[in-house]
Amino acid sequence: MPKFLPFALNQAEIRNIKPIFTIKGGKLSIIGIKKNINGLGQAIFEEFKKQTANITTKIKVTINHADNPEQAEKLKNLIQSLPNCEIAYINLACFTIGSHTGPGTMILSWQQ
Repeated sequence: MPKFLPFALNQAEIRNIKPIFTIKGGKLSIIGIKKNINGLGQAIFEEFKKQTANITTKIKVTINHADNPEQAEKLKNLIQSLPNCEIAYINLACFTIGSHTGPGTMILSWQQ
């Protein structure tokens, strides 16, 4: 993580701005910024739908969260409404990620 990232995330949190990150090929990058969202689960679901719109095969999904079970459950229900998705598991985020990102973090990963 770049050294400025924790400060930038803290400032975004104060202003009710939620960044959405992706990791591809081992590189962390920002793919979107959501402002004044009605729940992190909904914001992540919208991004997931955009990125998987052209996939017709079965998608296995995992949800990890840092002390955010309500939003994880909401995200699970939204994903289950899609015909080609299967929830593999919902779990707490590992200590390594949770300690850097803080409470409320949600992680959605998938495999097709």
